Amino acid sequence: MSSSGPDTRRLGAPALAICAGMLAGCSLDTPPEITVDSVRALAMTDVTRSHVEVGIDLDLYNPTDDPIQLERFSYTIDTDTEAGWSGSWSALRTLPPMSRVTMRIPAVLENVSELRPDLTNWNLSGDVSYKAPGRWAQILFDTGFRRPTAEFSGDGILRSDEFRASGTPAAP
Repeated sequence: MSSSGPDTRRLGAPALAICAGMLAGCSLDTPPEITVDSVRALAMTDVTRSHVEVGIDLDLYNPTDDPIQLERFSYTIDTDTEAGWSGSWSALRTLPPMSRVTMRIPAVLENVSELRPDLTNWNLSGDVSYKAPGRWAQILFDTGFRRPTAEFSGDGILRSDEFRASGTPAAP
């Protein structure tokens, strides 16, 4: 029994090899390294003093020879009180090659009646999406097929060296 069409077994192997090579090249990118330096109480945000703005200080390092364009942070912060927050923040930042950058991302903690700076423990986890270098990686990111992320996490004690009422400058 002979077939009149092309032998798909012969065409399938090269096509599969090409696709695997493209995907392997895109999946071998090196993500940025992220360390959580601290979480600091910055300001009370309303008259009832039921919310406090915190700044999450991150240290980001790009270990590659190419710039890495950061897109969006998604993160959750919990405390040993009822205060907590979950959300996202547009990064709008590019990490230069082989460089270290410090960045602060915000959060607002509610139910702060029991929140005591210098005594309250926090736990943070999240990730940042980024565009990997290279033309194929850019195309896959822009079309939504591949959105690489780098995870980060940390824990510690909420610091209060900049804690102040809204509108009051921090002590030097």
